[in-house]
Amino acid sequence: MALDNAPMKIDLTSVDEFERQFGQVAAFRRARDFMIDYVSKIRNPLPVVAAEGLAIARKFQDAEVGSDQLQKARINCWNYLDERSASTDFATPEYCVIRAAICFLDQGSVRGGDAIDLVDLFLDLMGKFEPPSDEAAVLLREYFPLEQIS
Repeated sequence: MALDNAPMKIDLTSVDEFERQFGQVAAFRRARDFMIDYVSKIRNPLPVVAAEGLAIARKFQDAEVGSDQLQKARINCWNYLDERSASTDFATPEYCVIRAAICFLDQGSVRGGDAIDLVDLFLDLMGKFEPPSDEAAVLLREYFPLEQIS
C-alpha cells in the first residue's frame, strides 16, 4: 500500500458549534489551549523561537505573564520569519511551525475569521512540520466535545 502524502483532514464541526454556543472569546481561548497542548505533544524538536513562544504561551495560560509578553513572543516569531524573507513561505516545515506558533500567540481571530479558521490554519501548518496522527482528532474532541455542546 502506498502512503498518501495528502494532509489528514480533521472534522472541525465541533469548533464551529462551540463558538456558536459559547461565543468567540471562549472559542478562541479554547482553541489556544488546544493548540498549545497539541504542539506540546509533537515529536520533532521545535525551532528555538517557536519553543520560546510555547513557553510564554504556557505561562500566559497560567497567568504568570501578561498579554504584553505574548505579543512580544509573537513579534519575535514574525521577526524570525522576516529576517529570513520567509513571512509568506507556507512550504518550509521550519517556517510553518513558527507560523503555527504565531497562531497560539495571537489573542484574537485570524483576519477577522472564526475559531474554526484559526484551528484549521494551525493544523494545516503543523501538518507541514510533522505529519498529523489520530491524536490530533482525539485531542480536538477533548477540547471541543460535541457531547457537552449538544
